[in-house]
Amino acid sequence: MVLRDLSTPDEHSSKTSERNLRALPIAPVSDRFVAAVLDFLIFSPIVSFCVATYLRDLKTVLIINSDSDDAGIIWIFFAMCIVALSSIFQAIFLYFWQATPGQKFMQLSVVSFPQWMNRDEELTFAQCLLRPIGWWGSLLMGGIPFLDIVGHPLRRAIHERMSDTAVISLKQQPVDRPLAVETKYISSTLWLFYGVVFAIGLTMMAKTYKAALMQGMMGGQAVATATCSEISADKYRGNTRLDIAVSLYLAKEVDNECVFNEAQKMIWTAQGETKALAELGMALVSEDAKDIEKYHEKTCSTSAKSEACAISKY
Repeated sequence: MVLRDLSTPDEHSSKTSERNLRALPIAPVSDRFVAAVLDFLIFSPIVSFCVATYLRDLKTVLIINSDSDDAGIIWIFFAMCIVALSSIFQAIFLYFWQATPGQKFMQLSVVSFPQWMNRDEELTFAQCLLRPIGWWGSLLMGGIPFLDIVGHPLRRAIHERMSDTAVISLKQQPVDRPLAVETKYISSTLWLFYGVVFAIGLTMMAKTYKAALMQGMMGGQAVATATCSEISADKYRGNTRLDIAVSLYLAKEVDNECVFNEAQKMIWTAQGETKALAELGMALVSEDAKDIEKYHEKTCSTSAKSEACAISKY
């Protein structure tokens, strides 16, 4: 008896899968768009009725005090309720009927992919729930990821690939596949978009971290206990406090401790000219000659073209 080497690829299986892949009845873009509009018209009144309480509370808070933190919290709960309810409603329809009402009307069906190619397999509830959540994530990015519906070879957007699903048509009609040039350029555009989003995300994280660090060091009770008491904590914040502290010190209106406290925070949190000014402030209040010389050198090494560097040379 001859046994087949299992390490070699199964050519018959690969040909069968390729044949099934070509036979996949991809749903037309126009049908999917109409189905999405119908789903919006059907689900929006139901979701609106369910979140009416949050909407009423939100209007009340906005009328009374639109700048309060409570308004922001209610806004977040309001948006989360819309996403959660619509995702659950869609997941229920997908789990029991393999289609939302709009897709059912347009004779479309959501199937598990690639399991569908070889055998019928029903969607799991995890797939049904992950799909609408991914859809909301694509919408949050301006809807740009939906371009994959036009350019992907199987018209599978990112929320469908992350949930291992695909949308097929139950109609007897020619398969609507994208052109190769469409796939190429839309794929390149999406990769560029994802790169820009990633870069923006890193920048925002860095700015948020720095803002939180400065707020933790300068905001609230920290300002009253660890900064110059002669400078109003409510009126002046951030870099302005250091400018005022140095000016008042040169005018002999404040003592060394005032400039020291303000300069210390800026040295750890600021960059560029602001950090150079902080190092100049440390040079002004230091008593040791070596420390004074060190801070003067750091002032110009941090920002050679800053006003602080010019002042430190005199």
